[in-house]
Amino acid sequence: MSNFQWVTVVFGMLIGLTVTRLLTSLACALRSRHISRLYGVSLAWVAVIFLDAMDAWWSLRQLKTYQDWSFTSFLMMMMQPLLLVFAAVMILPFSELKPGDDHRDIYIRDGRWALIAIALFHLEGLCEAIFFWDAKLNPWGYLGFSAYILLVVAGFFAGRRTSGIVAAVALATNLFFVFTQVADLWQD
Repeated sequence: MSNFQWVTVVFGMLIGLTVTRLLTSLACALRSRHISRLYGVSLAWVAVIFLDAMDAWWSLRQLKTYQDWSFTSFLMMMMQPLLLVFAAVMILPFSELKPGDDHRDIYIRDGRWALIAIALFHLEGLCEAIFFWDAKLNPWGYLGFSAYILLVVAGFFAGRRTSGIVAAVALATNLFFVFTQVADLWQD
């Protein structure tokens, strides 16, 4: 088994944990909708985490020709899926709500911490691309990544009124980035 295959197995397990956690928590939230209305902001961030997970998994195929694997490069590659697992754990409760619980309050108290993990996921990806994979971005690429990271961090600090706008803009931006990147990968 090649080093790349070892990396993809662990990476795939962590992405699988992310998706499993998101789907399980989403099912619990849907089963709890008679106790508390679903909170659209947290659902938008669930979609962002899911898209990030699928994008990270898909982009892993670019590394199949990389030969210089080391424990350091392995640890760097595992940071992104670990951050996604943390984000998935934090964004929604893992069990059905009890009477008196509220999805919005749970998001404000606990769920918004997932946004720090999402921001770190993108920051780590940018740093990894620049310093480890020697990727060259044009100035607009750096600006786009930086603006997106700042947008996610702004979502962490946003009040109740602005958090929905920030989440919607982040989801739309994420969709744009993911599908333009995936379109570029299809041309390989």
